[in-house]
Amino acid sequence: MLFYNSTIHDFDLARWLVRDEVSEVQAYTTCAIRPEVAQFGDIVAGVVNLKYQRGAIGNIESYVQCVYGYDIRTEIVGSKGSILVGSLQGHSATLLSSDGGAETLADHFLSRFTDAYLAEVKDFVHNMLNDQAPRVTGEDGMRALEIAVAAENSHLQSNLQGHGSRFGGIMTRATAVTYKSPLHEMTQTTATCLWNDSASIQELSYSIEHGAVGATCNPVIVLGLLKKEMNLWKDRIDGLIQELPAATEDEIAWQLVREVSVKGAGLLKPIFDAQHAGMEGSRFKPIPGCFVTPRPW
Repeated sequence: MLFYNSTIHDFDLARWLVRDEVSEVQAYTTCAIRPEVAQFGDIVAGVVNLKYQRGAIGNIESYVQCVYGYDIRTEIVGSKGSILVGSLQGHSATLLSSDGGAETLADHFLSRFTDAYLAEVKDFVHNMLNDQAPRVTGEDGMRALEIAVAAENSHLQSNLQGHGSRFGGIMTRATAVTYKSPLHEMTQTTATCLWNDSASIQELSYSIEHGAVGATCNPVIVLGLLKKEMNLWKDRIDGLIQELPAATEDEIAWQLVREVSVKGAGLLKPIFDAQHAGMEGSRFKPIPGCFVTPRPW
């Protein structure tokens, strides 16, 4: 779908340029030149209007049949001036001859954004080598995805003029159902079973709130947990060492994995009790409310 495989980059950029969150989305779409794509839920072109929380407005146009070149341009219009970013020209030179003028146009995203990709990679490597957090976070990706989902909802529900609801905090033309996040919508509208790949109580609680029905735990996951929440487990580790004086480090580690799993499973028990009767598990169908922990063979 165009909003997810192309326009989502522009949604991400729109947040960064304005330094504000989008509060309302309205999409107009067409597949007039390729009507066959409609059966797959896709579009050929779309115009998405954005409204920001602090009052700014934006507009993003995207289409898939740009036959003349790689056309990416951005305009920022403000009360004290404007900024025009990018052009269709591949080079700054213009050729003039008896046949008229000619310009080399940008033809591919790799050639258009070469410098940007290099700067991106250099910044990422620098942050990793210096143990610094990346400047682009998973939260940024989630916010862009929320805008894309809201735009698709507007596209799908365009016949419901005047009927609005919210998706992930974004007003859009959609159904009356309110979802907390894209994850929540996925768990409520598809057959997907969301399992949390973490034993952190905070992270597991968030996932359950957004529809998770299970979780996994293993030594690698517990190691990641301890790096973030050692203050919560240090006393228990010391207690295990005192309680099991003859145990090896591996045995203590596996006992800790078990206890972390049991603590997380306690959060999932209500889901298991409520849903197990209606969803018997099998090799291919996970049982809601389960917490999977490997055994130390």
